[in-house]
Amino acid sequence: MAAHTTDSRKIMITGLANSGKTQIFNNLTGDYNVVANYPMTTLEQAAGSFTFRGMLWQLLDTPGVNTLQAESSEALVFRRSFIREQPDIILQCIDANRLRQSLRLTAELLELGLPMVLSLNVIDETAKRGVRIDPDMLSRLLGLPVVETVASEGLGMYDLKEAFLHAEISRSPFLYSGEVKDVVDALEAHIPLSLPYRHKIAVLSLMDDPQLLLSPAGKAPEIYGLTADQVADLQQHRRELLASYKGDIRMRMSRQMAQWTDKTYDRVVTKTP
Repeated sequence: MAAHTTDSRKIMITGLANSGKTQIFNNLTGDYNVVANYPMTTLEQAAGSFTFRGMLWQLLDTPGVNTLQAESSEALVFRRSFIREQPDIILQCIDANRLRQSLRLTAELLELGLPMVLSLNVIDETAKRGVRIDPDMLSRLLGLPVVETVASEGLGMYDLKEAFLHAEISRSPFLYSGEVKDVVDALEAHIPLSLPYRHKIAVLSLMDDPQLLLSPAGKAPEIYGLTADQVADLQQHRRELLASYKGDIRMRMSRQMAQWTDKTYDRVVTKTP
């Protein structure tokens, strides 16, 4: 967790595009926000804050993403941002109408090993279509606070603020298994212990993150906190591991994550005629 003063916490907001996250950001922070472009992109970032229970809560809104592991500018921006900002809490805004897709993103966020809160938005709309989502079951499965919200009407904002006070690292994170886990663990072992998010950096490397595949020569002096020499060392170990691995590791990693997503979805969703 990032080192901030005892009376201040930093929250990074993420979610699928059009999931209600910007509306929730505005509901929580009001009209006094700072908007700027992410370096070398046309994507905007918004920063704001609010006070609650005698604490200052800093919020950072990020571009909507479907996955953290894509090569889109939105995904690259998020990956750089969480390394740079080192938030205390991740708030994932989930569009209940796209729950399965959102849960795939949840699995990726859990790999960060950060305290999280889930905002389950427009759950009333799914109920009208005969799809019932059990937020209590989702909370128990993930070991995370899950708050029902209707962002467009400002409903659930107080409960979100309360949830931030109790945000914690998931007790049931997504974990790879079998040979895939062995490869991830082996690569993680070559990432300096001083760096945060070592597990996620190992996963991103195996998923062909372009920041970790391109030659660091002439690039920024640090990539995700790694020096140019450390990136080169990580690349070498990655090549050695994949040379001895039989099969497509990216495909197997994606398949295991999809299986986790489907299993979680099936346990929290019931459909009525």
